[in-house]
Amino acid sequence: MKSNAATTETKTPGGDFHDAILRDENTLRLLRMIIGLIISGCMVYLAAMPLSIESAMLRGPGLVAVSGCAIAAWVFLRRGKVGLAVSLLIWGVLAAMLLQIGITNGLMSRSLIGLPILVVLAGWLLPPRGAIAFCVATILAGLGLALAEQMGALPLYVTPSTPFLVWVAVTIYVVLAAAVAYHIFRGFRLRHEAMRKINLELSTQIDHLSTREAELRLLMESVPVMLFHGDRELRCLHANRNYANFYSQGRDDIIGLSVREIIGEEAYGNGVGEILGRVLAGERLAYRAQRRSAAGESRVLDIEIVPEPGEEGRPRGLFAIFKDVTQQVAIEAELRRSESKFSSVFRSSPLATAITRLEDGRYIDINEAFERLFGWTRDEIIGRTSLDIGKWLSPEARENWAAALQKAGRINNLEVSFRVKNGEIREVLLSSEIIDLEGEPCALVMVADITDRRRAEQSLQESEARLRIATSGGGVGIWEWDIASNRLEWNEQLKVIFGLPISTDNLSLERFLGAILPEDSPRVQQSYMNALEHHCEFDCEYRIVRPDGSVRWIVARGHGQYGSDGKPFRMAGMAIDTTERKRAEEKFAKVFQASPVAISISRLRDGHYLDVNEAFVGQFGWSREEMIGRTSVEIGLWPNETARKLWATEMRKSGRVRSYEAKLVVKSGAQRTVLISAEQFGIDGEVCVIGIVHDITELRQAEGALRESEARLREAQRIGQVGSWDLDIVAKRMTWSDEVFRIFERPPGSFGGTFQDLLSMVHPEDVASMQQTYRSFAGPPGNYEFRHRILTPDGRVKHIHARWEVFVDKEGKPSRALGTAQDITAQVLANEEIQHLNAELEIRVQERTAELQSANKELESFAYSISHDLRAPLRGIDGFSHLLAEEYGERLDAQGKSYLERVRAAAQRMGHLIDDILELSRVSRHSMRRSQVDLSRLAGEILDELKQGAPARAPRVSIAEGCTAFGDPQLLRVLMQNLLENAWKYSSREAVPTIEFGRETPDGEAVFFVRDNGVGFDMKYADRLFTPFQRLHKPEEFEGTGIGLATVARVVHRHGGRVWADSEPGKGTTIRFTLPH
Repeated sequence: MKSNAATTETKTPGGDFHDAILRDENTLRLLRMIIGLIISGCMVYLAAMPLSIESAMLRGPGLVAVSGCAIAAWVFLRRGKVGLAVSLLIWGVLAAMLLQIGITNGLMSRSLIGLPILVVLAGWLLPPRGAIAFCVATILAGLGLALAEQMGALPLYVTPSTPFLVWVAVTIYVVLAAAVAYHIFRGFRLRHEAMRKINLELSTQIDHLSTREAELRLLMESVPVMLFHGDRELRCLHANRNYANFYSQGRDDIIGLSVREIIGEEAYGNGVGEILGRVLAGERLAYRAQRRSAAGESRVLDIEIVPEPGEEGRPRGLFAIFKDVTQQVAIEAELRRSESKFSSVFRSSPLATAITRLEDGRYIDINEAFERLFGWTRDEIIGRTSLDIGKWLSPEARENWAAALQKAGRINNLEVSFRVKNGEIREVLLSSEIIDLEGEPCALVMVADITDRRRAEQSLQESEARLRIATSGGGVGIWEWDIASNRLEWNEQLKVIFGLPISTDNLSLERFLGAILPEDSPRVQQSYMNALEHHCEFDCEYRIVRPDGSVRWIVARGHGQYGSDGKPFRMAGMAIDTTERKRAEEKFAKVFQASPVAISISRLRDGHYLDVNEAFVGQFGWSREEMIGRTSVEIGLWPNETARKLWATEMRKSGRVRSYEAKLVVKSGAQRTVLISAEQFGIDGEVCVIGIVHDITELRQAEGALRESEARLREAQRIGQVGSWDLDIVAKRMTWSDEVFRIFERPPGSFGGTFQDLLSMVHPEDVASMQQTYRSFAGPPGNYEFRHRILTPDGRVKHIHARWEVFVDKEGKPSRALGTAQDITAQVLANEEIQHLNAELEIRVQERTAELQSANKELESFAYSISHDLRAPLRGIDGFSHLLAEEYGERLDAQGKSYLERVRAAAQRMGHLIDDILELSRVSRHSMRRSQVDLSRLAGEILDELKQGAPARAPRVSIAEGCTAFGDPQLLRVLMQNLLENAWKYSSREAVPTIEFGRETPDGEAVFFVRDNGVGFDMKYADRLFTPFQRLHKPEEFEGTGIGLATVARVVHRHGGRVWADSEPGKGTTIRFTLPH
């Protein structure tokens, strides 16, 4: 018996609590007092019996047995076997009392008064099953005695007790009951005080943890990154403000939401779920991705996700760090676009363009126009100097140019001679400017070939020289025509011009006209006749045929002499052979019109255009007809008259200008930047100008774009703390950009350029790996990167991330490395701080979890104690009220019976309330084990059970098929049970009760519902609906405790869902809830 009791005690779920009760000092004191009272009470009663009744010996066995059990219990109690002592005391006293009742007076014995005291002791000191067994045994024993007494099977000896002896017995029972009640309620007070102290200590600890947690949250909110902490179900446990602002525009309710709900279905389905699954499998991931914020803005993020260690090495969640690198990516893209734009301008420029080192003229890059002009390919030039390829005619010429460039920083349109690949000497305009490439002074050189233009200019000058020599040398023929005799007198030069012997005479007008080409003769005759008729100058150009058949060009001018009557009698003049000039003009006209350079001839004094070539027309847009005969100011070529006057002033100073830079306006209105080279010459005594206009708008734009690109590059490097460097692997020399000097905190120019100079700045612990990395420069071409530390001049440590690419020469040997150096000190320190914070956070979470688990266990024990302590008196109240109603009901009037029923109803409601409170507590503590649950099947089973319990009711039931959810089966059954029982209860008064369960999908979200057509409620009280103990109907209308919907809400919230109600009085109620995956 004892062994079974001990085994039962061990296996009882409340065994720990029962052991605590038995070890409690208050309980031990109670036991000692009860045993003492039982022994002393028995002694007193035994002493009083001989004085009060005659048959004292018949009452003695029971009292002696009770005393014996008490003495044995005392012995076991002294030996520390408390459980055995309790069992012996309670069961032994029960047996002794039953013995005494069976011997004397039967069920009319006053010993029955002690049975409730034994029941209370059993409920307090025995395990739950032992207490139930005791109660059952007491009831069955009473039943057996009643049957035996009724059949006369008991050897009863009925003797009336004296009042004094009754008083003694009642006094003993009252003292025992008072002692039991005192110690029970004293135990309650002691435990209540202990729980109050525990609550105070727990509150203090929680306040301390809250303070520390607030400090930690402040740190997490201060870091310039987004932080996220999720559990294994990917629900948000914590996220800093940056994360909330990005994904939910500052919402404070993302805690508890799943990642899918926070970032959206589209983003989650785009690989995020797979990545998070890999992290929860134990993998640590870092990647770059594009994400769209809640505001719709697309951002580029560097994301690092690490698993949160859990029990048995299985991750219990994850931590994620998001760094917004959108600006950095944009800077890098802008840098690439800038470089691409510069490269495009550089490559496509029609001018021959090159970049060389100023120190030795070594070529860094050239464009295609450079290759076309000079004949060498890029592979033949890159890496060699201009003296190596023989472009300069002498080293001194290059030295003079380099010195002038270093002095002025820029040279525009310097006329020099260069040698091209085939050995030809070309005349060029050389424009150059010093630029800085990664700390190395270089020259940006642009070359315009003017060889053909110079040759055309030289031909023009030679033609003019011959004309001057011809004029000054007497190559002018003189003629005189006697109109009356029609005779001509020519000088020797004119005869030579016409190819006649000097001795030729008898020249006449007819012979003169006969020498003229037939197609020119009428025009010549008409010309001199008009001159004579109108008393003006004869001026005509024509062709003659010499006797040898050659054709010559002649320009003849003359004036008539008139008599007093006004009639001409003679005409005299001169003629010159312009054949050579004509040929030169034809040659010049061909060059003039065929030149790809815009050329014009105009008067200097007003800009009146005499001629323009096709290139000029194409460049400025006006046709020849629109320009010839008009001034440059009239057609709007110059922006204003002042600009032309400045240019004309320069022309008059020296008679020529070279590479005069000006702004001219084309026909479309666009303004172009040009270089004007012009020279004066005379035409018929008028000072004229031949001008060559070279459009350099695109060149200036390219130069501006290049300067802007370089400025943006320098600014981007400064903002991004990214410097660039160039390593000449062959020469073992390295150059730095200004930003690298700033990163290393060294003044520009202080770096020696050798690897040893670099090593002197590297952290001693990284020197060996730096030397190993340096060997990679001799490896194959490709991209490399390396992280190391440096020491600044003041001893501080900086972290550097270097990237570079190795290039090879035409023989495949590494010749050059271009790279960048980025200061990542802030990033490294931030990562270290985050790791430290994460470690500290994990420790604090573990400590707080342990404290909360301990507090939960204590609260659970307390709840069980309260429920257990409350149930025993409630069972006694209900049981004895029932016995009172059964056995003494006929003695009570209607009001007494009503009171008795109300007592029983209140006790039963109290029992139900305790059950509901425990159920609500279990729902909160229940360990979640998720699986796929068929809610439709659950609804059908529950409604079938309800129909079996009330077969008279026949509600109209509608259950949608296929309503499944992912959750804990037990908790979801509790949820459905409460909802359907409510619907069953509140629709019971309808003529045709209707209960419906189904699913809706507004906005793509699965929403389950339970609907009835019951009494409903006013929605203004809806906020009280899911609060424990809050009821919207009176108990006499519908029974209940107000716990059901509070339990529903806790189940839904534990699954991460939502629950709400829609109702109207008299029209029923619909409860909706969601159960996210």
